Amino acid sequence: MSADQELTLWSSLARDHGTQRTLTDPESRQWQDEAEGVLEELAASGVVFSAEDIYRILGPAPSDGAAGALFLRAAKSKRIVNVGIVRATRVARHAGILRTWRGSEWGPP
Repeated sequence: MSADQELTLWSSLARDHGTQRTLTDPESRQWQDEAEGVLEELAASGVVFSAEDIYRILGPAPSDGAAGALFLRAAKSKRIVNVGIVRATRVARHAGILRTWRGSEWGPP
């Protein structure tokens, strides 16, 4: 196994562990349940959305990985598709890159 392959494997394991930890934390679990409903509504509407849209509706996530876990599960289950990237507008994100998503039934814009 090459160094790049090993790094990719370790990164995937760390991501999956963080996702699982987020799902088992009671405070995060409540936010996840509410965010799941919001994500489903946004996906069904056909609009392009990002994590910032979820935050506008529900407020901030209880942990740094909560939104990532939400979007990762939805993308893996093919409920949403990545359609682009935008710069974050929340100060806490320092204009970082955000993926934009759309419900799978609508496809790319």
